[in-house]
Amino acid sequence: MFYPPEKLKVTAKESYHDGKKGELSYYAPWGDVFMLYKDFYASDHMHRLGVVIDGIDNIAPMSGTVVIERY
Repeated sequence: MFYPPEKLKVTAKESYHDGKKGELSYYAPWGDVFMLYKDFYASDHMHRLGVVIDGIDNIAPMSGTVVIERY
């Protein structure tokens, strides 16, 4: 989990979140970005930013720093 330097500009209409392991998501009320390591309750305030393409089973045991880049 991390907090971007500025809150992302999202609207309730754009809210979409399945609450599935491997989703990179943004929780608008708190302004944090996080990756789910297991299935979780999907809130109306969560916005899916992306999903894991490969290595989903490696998420839970991860520790340390992760770099997320836009390309």
